[in-house]
Amino acid sequence: MRPFQLTETTVDAGATRPFRLLHVTDTHIARADEADDARKQDLARKRAALFEADDPGCTIEHFGYAAAFANQHDAILVHTGDLFDFVSHAHEQLAPELLSLPRDYLTTMGNHEYSLYVGEAFEDAKYKALRIDRVQAMFPRYDVRFAARVVNGVNLVCLDDVYYDFTAEQLGQLEAEVAKGLPIILFVHVPLYTPQLWEVMAGAAACSAVGVPAELMEGYDDYRYRQQITTPQTRKYLDYLFGLDCLQAVFAGHLHLAHESRLPNGAMQYVTDAQFRNAARLIQVR
Repeated sequence: MRPFQLTETTVDAGATRPFRLLHVTDTHIARADEADDARKQDLARKRAALFEADDPGCTIEHFGYAAAFANQHDAILVHTGDLFDFVSHAHEQLAPELLSLPRDYLTTMGNHEYSLYVGEAFEDAKYKALRIDRVQAMFPRYDVRFAARVVNGVNLVCLDDVYYDFTAEQLGQLEAEVAKGLPIILFVHVPLYTPQLWEVMAGAAACSAVGVPAELMEGYDDYRYRQQITTPQTRKYLDYLFGLDCLQAVFAGHLHLAHESRLPNGAMQYVTDAQFRNAARLIQVR
């Protein structure tokens, strides 16, 4: 098996019995077939060349390595989005095969899961709604917008934040999970803003995160500003989240780099590097 760029992290969450998670993210598999149109097939060639420049086919292989590693180490595989680089017939056919490889898994969606043609349009809730049913059919095990599962007394919550916002419905769902009285580990695609993350991402030049203060967004272009501005509902969600003593850690992807910083409630946020680089994070939950 090809070696991972493996990072190991321990979360002391008060589990009734220790367990392992293998966190991977941003695989960016880019495939199309004869059932897809010519434009989609051309997109697949260009995007695959971008993510598989030095190793054709590596994105699919890397997911297989992660699944095998998780199986061998009795770990739940957690993928936090952009498994697929865009919507295609080829990906719809591939999803059941790939998701049969890990014995156990959790998933959140990334922004690319909903993208019909990468960069084709302004992507927001209305854009997502046009293909949510198609994406959900690819990932039938969990609700792709919000899912929670208790493992050894720890609540693993998977949440869709791909367009830098949280909804009133999601707040109600989180409140219901908090009411269970269990420690929570949260998995999202887009990381949450921290000053340290802002610095690492070179501020307005590159920082893509949920909850960036408006005064720091003055350098954003119009598209990024409109997409990432923090709505009042998102601010309400973040204020609630950051007030939770039960929140033990947040794991995210999206940025194609590894980063760790502390959130306002004292919990750590861990951003895992991209799987197309064969990166993964082994999480020991105690």
